[in-house]
Amino acid sequence: MIDKEKMYEALELVSRGITRPTRCAKALGMSYRSYSDWLLRSNRGDARFLIEFRGETMQWAKALTLATNLALLELRGMLLEESIGGYLEEQTRDGGPVWSPDPVASAIDDPEVRVMLGYRADGLLVDDRGALVKHKVRKKSPFAQQIALLRAAFPDLRETQTVNQNVNLNGNVTVGIGHAKRADYSQEPVIPPPPDIPQLEVIDASFTEVDPDLEDLLGPVPQPAPTNITIAPEPEPDEDVQPSAPSRPVDAERTIREATPPEWKAAPPTPKPVGIDEAPARAPRNDLERDLFAKLAVARGKGLTSNG
Repeated sequence: MIDKEKMYEALELVSRGITRPTRCAKALGMSYRSYSDWLLRSNRGDARFLIEFRGETMQWAKALTLATNLALLELRGMLLEESIGGYLEEQTRDGGPVWSPDPVASAIDDPEVRVMLGYRADGLLVDDRGALVKHKVRKKSPFAQQIALLRAAFPDLRETQTVNQNVNLNGNVTVGIGHAKRADYSQEPVIPPPPDIPQLEVIDASFTEVDPDLEDLLGPVPQPAPTNITIAPEPEPDEDVQPSAPSRPVDAERTIREATPPEWKAAPPTPKPVGIDEAPARAPRNDLERDLFAKLAVARGKGLTSNG
């Protein structure tokens, strides 16, 4: 059964911001299936859904669209009001609400005097029903929200659209985003020819003149190697010649000596006593040796005199 009173109730809900069909159907006491069926019939032009809305006869579905536009206007008004005057934010502490203090009762220090004057002993604010009032703080709206609304209202505050220009290697200018041509996979791909092999510069390796400053360092001028060298072939081995036998049997015991045997070590030379008439083998190195050599010379003189 089609009830036009519910249609007007739905328009009132949508204009207040309740635009979800599921919530509207629940508020009207009907199923979502019936609510969506009404919308479908009204969009098809069913005459049973013609209503008077804003002084004009129209389909109920069209009236819902107008009511949605009214809700959007309400939203814009809320944003403008919030951007200009800020918004109230409820304060919480440890997950619970913070109650607002009564400015008059808070000025009285004695709790008994507060109660005598009709206030709460803790000095908290209550409403007309005696319920506590949550503490709210007015805050400013975000700066980005304010700028966005100002730019929407005033064209001179809007940002100028910039165009990205890309210059390729050939000097052509492409404006915006370039899109590659769609590849055609129905034909065989064209394989480009290989690039030309680079030709290296031939450097003359022959030296005709040598810098005199570098002649001692570089040495004689190198001569090119002879090209008419004939390599004699190796003689073929004689089949009648047998390989020579090893100098000792293969299975002979091999002794590896790690150190020289004591009997192989040469005995140290026996020091020869220096004769009294022999001259020192070297010159004196210091004053002490010079004194000793002088005394040795005196002793030699005395010995030669006694022998003579």
